[in-house]
Amino acid sequence: MSEPTNVSPWRAATSNSGDLSRDVESVAAALASPELIGVLLYLVPSATALEPLARRIQSSFSCPVVGCTGAALLGAGGYHKSGISALGFYGPNLSFQPHLLSSLKQGLEAARNLGQRIKGEQAALPSDAGQLCLLLVDALSAREELLVSTLHASLGGIALGGGSAADCLRFERTPVLFDGEFHDDAAVVLGLSGRFRAATMVAHHFAPLEPPMVVTKADTAHRRLQMLDGEPAAQRLARVLGVGVETLASSEFFAHPLVGRIGADQYLRSIKFARPDGTLELYGTVVEGQVFRLGQSTSPFISLEQQLSALKQALGDREPELLLGFDCVLRFIEFSNTGLLDEVGARLSRASCVGFSTYGEQTHGLHVNHTLTGVGLVAI
Repeated sequence: MSEPTNVSPWRAATSNSGDLSRDVESVAAALASPELIGVLLYLVPSATALEPLARRIQSSFSCPVVGCTGAALLGAGGYHKSGISALGFYGPNLSFQPHLLSSLKQGLEAARNLGQRIKGEQAALPSDAGQLCLLLVDALSAREELLVSTLHASLGGIALGGGSAADCLRFERTPVLFDGEFHDDAAVVLGLSGRFRAATMVAHHFAPLEPPMVVTKADTAHRRLQMLDGEPAAQRLARVLGVGVETLASSEFFAHPLVGRIGADQYLRSIKFARPDGTLELYGTVVEGQVFRLGQSTSPFISLEQQLSALKQALGDREPELLLGFDCVLRFIEFSNTGLLDEVGARLSRASCVGFSTYGEQTHGLHVNHTLTGVGLVAI
């Protein structure tokens, strides 16, 4: 591996001109360099057709470009409701290796094989090299749980983080970008290695309320929670909240995600909507026997500062030079409704966060909701 240079191995660019084609030109110009080896790009879909836009992106760069659609963006200045947020990665001290996993609904053997191959390549890296994998996945495939657990198991100890593509709550199409095309029922796995140190973080701001509720009936394949404690799920939820089941609405769901636990770690499972039959449709898988509590919102800044402090410590007492962020769209909606969007966005901008608003977040082997997951990097 080459000796360190004074050139940063990554550079961010954001553009929200109102015209995605112009935004492509803007970020391409900002990232241009003979040493550019790859680009990670997120965009908020608009009336512009995606296929011509993919060709425009492909023709604007002479290196691999991967990415996906998002409900909003994170970049310089914080949150952005439109446009493109992109990251350029630069040699010679960095390797950018993108992979496409297609036909996710037909099985995940390819994901297992890919993880094992990436793990096997670790032995050839210099002893001081960092290594991580980023996952971008079509949210409408509803395969995130199996995909991230499969990759996590096959990657061994390699850091893994990612997010589910989004489309501004339309739930029509959430593709990933690879090799000049947008792909449905697919995922991009981006392997990065080189002269950097990486560490992961997970932040959410919900405390569990009593009582615990047991899932007694679920349609796991369709992510539907049918019964809690033997009652129709919506009815049980309304009773715990002290409201009429007919008044349950998205505002309650945004304010009160379900809190589960694996060992000492809590995770969130968010409710998408209530169906007429009293079933709750979720943003993630649910299985019978799981125990959940309703979440109560606390200050988002307390958990965020705690996680950023822990991230700094994990990076050798250095602030992240880049934070690859995957931030749930429900956080974006919540902060917009509570007037905190600019303040939270500014804090993430100071942490050098680049990312997008997702339909789900992946960290280690878990798919979660209403959470900010991230991978922090510092060059060495």
